[in-house]
Amino acid sequence: MEKRLCYGCLKPGHSAKDCRHRHLCDTCKGRHPTCLHDDNHTKAKHVNIDESATTLSLSVDTKDPSANTSMIVPVWVSSISNPGLEKLVYALLDTQSDTVFVDQDVSQGLQTKAQPVRLKLTTMIGKDALMHSERVSGLRVRGYDSTILIDLPPAYTKDCIPVNRKHIPTCETARHWNHLSTIADEIPPQLECEVGLLIGYNCSRALAPKQVILGGDNEPYAVRTDLGWSIVGCSSPNLELPLIANMCHRVVIRELPPVTPSDAIRVLESDFKDVSKEAKAVSQDNILFLNMLKDGIQRNAHDHCEMPLPFKEKPHLPNNKQLAIVRLGHLKKKLLKDEKYKGHYMKFMNKVIEKGDAEVVQHEGKEGEKW
Repeated sequence: MEKRLCYGCLKPGHSAKDCRHRHLCDTCKGRHPTCLHDDNHTKAKHVNIDESATTLSLSVDTKDPSANTSMIVPVWVSSISNPGLEKLVYALLDTQSDTVFVDQDVSQGLQTKAQPVRLKLTTMIGKDALMHSERVSGLRVRGYDSTILIDLPPAYTKDCIPVNRKHIPTCETARHWNHLSTIADEIPPQLECEVGLLIGYNCSRALAPKQVILGGDNEPYAVRTDLGWSIVGCSSPNLELPLIANMCHRVVIRELPPVTPSDAIRVLESDFKDVSKEAKAVSQDNILFLNMLKDGIQRNAHDHCEMPLPFKEKPHLPNNKQLAIVRLGHLKKKLLKDEKYKGHYMKFMNKVIEKGDAEVVQHEGKEGEKW
């Protein structure tokens, strides 16, 4: 690279894409010099290290009282490497997510081993964004009053878990409903801890219902999992629904593999790949256009080639004469300020006119065809 040698033949004076004497690798028979061969690059072609994740957030923080609660339970989270260090957090049991997310501060507080990753997020409106995160392995959880430990799949860190705290069910929520009053003592009041986990259905054991208590048609129901009781639905029979706008964010996340030296070589090799003519795909639109050219191309009276334009429908062009005049005025000011630029410009334009590449339009043209 420092000597500016060709990546195809190691000679100076041209780039790889213009190389006509590319070397053949003695190791893999690829179109690159043997000294640029990389075994890791060859093996990496058969390894797919992309991972995907999906999560659905159904909450927005407002000052109004919440009319609904969800599957949010208090849990003790720890790591296999340091089981003695536990942290109390709320966990959202999300049946619409296929991934586990953990609050970044919680992960750091547990002193877990984390691997930096890049995540590609796709939202409901189709916009992609890159996010730096960490993959944490070896997490496990148990219910607030339980000794049953559940191992979690690898989790991704996030600066916050998007859950409205007003959606957390409490013992008071159960007491508001006759059919749920029997489990009021088994649900703690709201605790002073953060929402630190989102557990998706890739950990089905944490979401599996052990017992369900149903109510009427518009009444909430209670679900007991190994992590405790949660209540889904209206939080109180006497609570009027506030007129607030809730948001639903559908987010698809894909883990991007880190850039390796083999990726760089792959990009370099792409500069001198052989592409046969037979490999080029021709669309039906291309075929129609080629047939149109074959039948419609001709020479006019000035010995210029004329060809039809490939419009499916002839466009209506707005008359932009006023805009052209404004631009011409700007060009005139620039020429008056810079004599050197003016000299180069006039010399170039005189050549264009002398060659006949530019000519004066004599007719006015039709409306919708002026540009």
